[in-house]
Amino acid sequence: MKILYIGWIGHENLGDELMKDLFAQNLKTIMKIKDYTLDFGFKVSNKMIRNYDFVVLGGGSLIGSTGINILNKALDEGKKVMVWGSGVDRLKKRAISNLNNPAHPFKKDFAGKLNNVVNNAEYFGVRGPLTFNFLKQMGVDENKIEISGDPGLLLNPSVKIDPIQELNWDYRKENIVGINWGTTNNDIYGKDELLVENQLVNVCNSLVQRGYKIFIYNVWSKDIQPCARLYSKIQDKENVQWSSKLYHQDELFSLLEKFAFTINFKLHPNVISAAANTPFIALGYRFKIFDFAKSIEQDNFVIPTDSKNLVEEISLLTNNACLDRSDFINKVKHYRDIYENRLLSSLNVFY
Repeated sequence: MKILYIGWIGHENLGDELMKDLFAQNLKTIMKIKDYTLDFGFKVSNKMIRNYDFVVLGGGSLIGSTGINILNKALDEGKKVMVWGSGVDRLKKRAISNLNNPAHPFKKDFAGKLNNVVNNAEYFGVRGPLTFNFLKQMGVDENKIEISGDPGLLLNPSVKIDPIQELNWDYRKENIVGINWGTTNNDIYGKDELLVENQLVNVCNSLVQRGYKIFIYNVWSKDIQPCARLYSKIQDKENVQWSSKLYHQDELFSLLEKFAFTINFKLHPNVISAAANTPFIALGYRFKIFDFAKSIEQDNFVIPTDSKNLVEEISLLTNNACLDRSDFINKVKHYRDIYENRLLSSLNVFY
């Protein structure tokens, strides 16, 4: 069997590489007694699709015109298709609380193509309840889709690093907060990354005054410069560290599980933080952040990036994040068990 996995890979973006790796690892476990080949791509032609038996739309925010068009082409060629924990993004902020007749950026024929994929897919699992509700509003048969969760929640490294080698402090003696920052070229709610960044500087100063150490990290090559800029604006370098390293997901997991909590801009730092049982506060810059957080009942720990009171809101949530760690772990375990079963069971379609 020849399988083609569709994902935004090869761009030094940790989240997309993480989900690709998790798919490959778990498929290998499922298919250990069966011959198969697995290839990866994003921009694929009809000719390329003809070379495969099965086309998989991987995790990320790929339920859009490009991803659905690829799956329709595959169906036209008589191939089997599935969606493995993907989601919708780039909807207006008002769609988060009101998905009745939502405005969306997709072409007029999107709904018809989407329904065709849903009706004919071997499996259609989506990241979270907001994506699920959006698809229902697009007219799909809800009995043919399910919330599978973000595949990143499957991360559980068998070998972990000792974070003491990466940190300026002993995590066994200090309360460390991980802060993820980066850029989407202002494609965020509020359209002003610099405003968010300057508020994050105040957040860092406030946390240091409260006795925390700060570790700033990036998950995409284009995030390095914004993180360097954020670090340069903070005066207390003794209690703040920035690493320009692009960590492998197993390394990042090992770091985050030792932190008191994390504050994250990008989606998958939040996902990895959850997988590592470390409470997170998510900067809700687009629809996908709210979608994931709601999938594990952490939507109260999302602050939209158009907030003008980021410091005050984070200050309130940091107290809750620390006090409710056991509640966080219990909720994440509950949903992680559900989603792990759904994501791994879905791979049986390859038999």
